[in-house]
Amino acid sequence: MAKRLTILTAAILACVFFAGVGPALGSAPSGEEFGISHEPSRRGNILDLFFGPAPRLPTERGKLVIYAFHDANGNNRRDPGERELHDKIRCTVDEITYKVPALIPGLDLSAGYDIECEGDDYLPLLIESHVFIERRGQIIRIDLPCQKLN
Repeated sequence: MAKRLTILTAAILACVFFAGVGPALGSAPSGEEFGISHEPSRRGNILDLFFGPAPRLPTERGKLVIYAFHDANGNNRRDPGERELHDKIRCTVDEITYKVPALIPGLDLSAGYDIECEGDDYLPLLIESHVFIERRGQIIRIDLPCQKLN
């Protein structure tokens, strides 16, 4: 019985030793020599099976802020004295329509979004109709110049 226990202990120790030393001896190439970086994987738990993973933090997503103003002189820039337009313009982002001024939170990192704007009494002159969230917590502000329709 003691001999079997000794053999079993030796086998366990050998497995632990070779499992820990194998990569250090160069048996498996590391990602560093190929320029590969490994991000730590997120560990799940039993609650993830029933409720799904936790939502992303607000700092991991981007925000889009859209303001509209009456561009009286037509230079596509906001000048002193040009008034802000409240609830006169509607913009659609990711198939959801927002009244301007609008704060659009929760935009995914490394994702692009098309913007389409329209108004009843004003014509929005959207210069860039596509935004791309490239950094965590990025805030993109758009000042939307608008011309009055006759």
